[in-house]
Amino acid sequence: MLSHVEEGGFYRTCDGGVSYVLLDEDEEGDAWLIVLSGRSEEFAPGDTYFLRPDGSVLGREDNEADPMRLRERLDLQLPAGAKWQAFYKSQGAVYTASRWEWIDLMSDMQQLLELYAEHSPPVPEAGAFYLTLNGSIAYVLEVEDEDVHVALLKGGAAGLSAGDVYRLAEDGSPGGFNPLEFGLVFHEKLELGWE
Repeated sequence: MLSHVEEGGFYRTCDGGVSYVLLDEDEEGDAWLIVLSGRSEEFAPGDTYFLRPDGSVLGREDNEADPMRLRERLDLQLPAGAKWQAFYKSQGAVYTASRWEWIDLMSDMQQLLELYAEHSPPVPEAGAFYLTLNGSIAYVLEVEDEDVHVALLKGGAAGLSAGDVYRLAEDGSPGGFNPLEFGLVFHEKLELGWE
């Protein structure tokens, strides 16, 4: 079993599923992963869990046959994506920006709204990766009728960050009231040679 992981890496679990490393080491030394696919009874796609430095799952260290232990690294890599600083400010944040930083924020917002107005998002497909308007990267966990459940893997906007799971609204955004969320509207499907 693997014990060392790299942030942004895709790994095959012992149950044959796939997990993505959101953070390779937190303050406790544990890696934080999100389940993208798999057959574990305890972890469904979209669930997150922590992996101890010895490769065991936090809270289940004694289980040598844990299905969420990592078997191998997959040869997949997400593109870097863009990073418009404005889209990483969280809701309710205290803004101490200078006048010029505010002008940059408004300029980014204008660019985003123009992109959104001219854009027709692709139809979401379960098991597909998407680049968003603000350069974030999302993965569609499932599509059931009108419900589309998405895991954010890189980037973020308006209080959502990597590791969050949300449901798409009819307009293609996470459905909140913050206009910065339009940055998470799907721009294009990414072809990664996924399973």
